[in-house]
Amino acid sequence: MTPRALIFAPAFAPDFYSEALVNSKLALAMLEAGWDITVISSANRQTGYSDQWSDPWLKLKPHLLRIDPGKLGAGRRLKHLAGVFTSTRHIVSGALWAEEAAESGEARHREKPFDLVISRSTSCYAHIPALIMKKKCQVPWIANWNDPPSHRFPPPYPTKPGGLITRLQDRYLAAAARLADHSTFPCEELRDYMMQFYPFDLSRTAIVPHIGMPLSLVPAASIDNETSRFRITHAGNLSFPRDPNEFLAALRAVNELFHDISVELEIIGNMEPETKRHIDSLGLSEYVITTPGIPYSEAQEKLAASDLLLVIEAECETGIFLPSKISDYVQTRRPVLSISPSSGALVSMFNQHRFGETVRNASNEIRDVLLKMIEERNRDQYDFDGVLNEISADRILSKIELLIGLSSDR
Repeated sequence: MTPRALIFAPAFAPDFYSEALVNSKLALAMLEAGWDITVISSANRQTGYSDQWSDPWLKLKPHLLRIDPGKLGAGRRLKHLAGVFTSTRHIVSGALWAEEAAESGEARHREKPFDLVISRSTSCYAHIPALIMKKKCQVPWIANWNDPPSHRFPPPYPTKPGGLITRLQDRYLAAAARLADHSTFPCEELRDYMMQFYPFDLSRTAIVPHIGMPLSLVPAASIDNETSRFRITHAGNLSFPRDPNEFLAALRAVNELFHDISVELEIIGNMEPETKRHIDSLGLSEYVITTPGIPYSEAQEKLAASDLLLVIEAECETGIFLPSKISDYVQTRRPVLSISPSSGALVSMFNQHRFGETVRNASNEIRDVLLKMIEERNRDQYDFDGVLNEISADRILSKIELLIGLSSDR
């Protein structure tokens, strides 16, 4: 049986920030496996990232409907707000997009029924049209939660103040948690954290890690064995509260120790002005470069040509997030250095599959681990097979098929 899926994903190609990449990779894997898919996304663009169609994403374009709520007239806006309240008894941010998305999904369902609806959070309003279709069409619904809503982020992330808007959103999210047939999370830590706030039924939850690209589309590692340089790459923006200052202090210390090796950092993304000033004050300008807004395939080639790939997490009490960049990193089979809380999702993954090193955000500890990894570079000491199997497209799609009772021979 060929599954037919409707995906509500506000973040999607060609806007290639992290959530859009995760959703686009899932849809691409479904197409590669022969699924019949329709994706409904938002046309609200994010700045600072590539937003141009290019390979390998071009095959997704015929399956995509982009909705721009900003282009709706006043009459249609009022109709949509009333429609969402009538259908769900909820008024929340994103209702204009959600009602238009639900109408489009229902029309396509009447033409040819879908086997399942998948809503991809973030943004959290992705679940509204799925909730509407669940009530009207009784299609099996998988709600995916990659992050908490912004007002539920743990410290040190800044959160929005409470009040009526927060209570209305929590009321809607509780309904989504209760009514979805299944809720999926990229890691157990996020699921357990979210269960403090919303009525998820544990028996109807599943852990589905961020999917990897089809292996045929992953560039091979291309280290040139140049011993005078050691190249570290960080994919994505560096911004508060993912504090890079301790790593930068360690980078300076390492470069002061080595006289025959230049240890360099490339940031594929944007850098806050304060971070740039800190780099200048440390005398690291010649060792740190920023490359913003490049296509995904070019970014992957840069990762594959690096000696070390870097993750910097916020200093939460427990790491409840599984950074989506991890699936891109491990597919290049280059070692990963994770600066993370001492316990959490990423540390658990490192402990289970040794594909690099993890360390607390303290400059002396980072320096020592960096020295070790530089001295051992290009040694075949890391095991990527286990984690690659965990994020493989076959494994992820099999999990989704089994959740809704579709047979799978994967």
